[in-house]
This record gives sequence, structure tokens and C-alpha cells, in this order.
Amino acid sequence: MDEFRNLLSPQRVEEWKKVGIDVDTTDGLEEAYHWLLTVYKNFRGVRS
Repeated sequence: MDEFRNLLSPQRVEEWKKVGIDVDTTDGLEEAYHWLLTVYKNFRGVRS
């Protein structure tokens, strides 16, 4: 779950805002989490 904690570091929050995700809200957090899961699944798919 460290990846999720890293999502909320100040630098990351700025990056999320640049792509239009406000992680200060629950909806934004869920959006960021789903986005991360999608990227992670795609990354694993590429590697395997």
C-alpha cells in the first residue's frame, strides 16, 4: 500500500492537479486510485 501513500505526497498532489484530479476530495482520491490500478494492471500486462 506504499504506492497509495506516495500518491498523497505534496509533489504528487501537484501532478494530480495538473491532470485534473483533485485528491483533496473523496471522488478525486477514488479517481486517482482507479487510475493507478489501471496503469499498474497495464504495466503488469506488458511485463508478463
